[in-house]
Amino acid sequence: LGNLKIVTTAILYKIIINKKFSDIQWLAICLLTIGGIINSIAALKGKTLALSEIHTTFLGLAILLCYCFISGFAGVYTEYILKKNLELSVFYQNVLLYTFGVMFNLICWLVQAYQKYVSTNQNYFDIFHGYSLYTWTVIITQAMTGILFSLIMKYNSNIVRLFIIAAAPFVTTALSYYLFDLHIHSEFVISAFFILIAALIYNYNPT
Repeated sequence: LGNLKIVTTAILYKIIINKKFSDIQWLAICLLTIGGIINSIAALKGKTLALSEIHTTFLGLAILLCYCFISGFAGVYTEYILKKNLELSVFYQNVLLYTFGVMFNLICWLVQAYQKYVSTNQNYFDIFHGYSLYTWTVIITQAMTGILFSLIMKYNSNIVRLFIIAAAPFVTTALSYYLFDLHIHSEFVISAFFILIAALIYNYNPT
């Protein structure tokens, strides 16, 4: 159900950015959502938790819907801010946007490090403790991904970002298939078909 954030993002995009979607584009967004849901179901295969064992509650659904709207709003509003001042460098805008996140995370880290220091009398203030080459690789790739998405939102749209996110697992799966002999389920193929059709018809421009 987390894939509903695709629909909520499109709805908020229409409200905040004032983007008008054609009927075909709405159909593409729905197909993209369905493809994401099918892919999520396929991801559960092979896990110890069966689909029949998954329980939902009203509170859980309410929280999930809130998550979908908050996630969609965050993405759309970020795009709104980035496009509001097109003359500014996207890198400068990223610095302004991420400063708040850095500050809050730094405060949380200092509080936790101090609490551990008080309870164990050991120094936990080394922010790079335990970092390895793999850690830095993850950090760098995540930073590059953030910059890439910022460029997409500034010069294109959140909808394009959603299509990229939806297509990313298929690139990973294809590489895993060739490198690690990963078994591909039928749901994966169906999901890929839905997403491919969604991408094609979203950009369909009848003459």
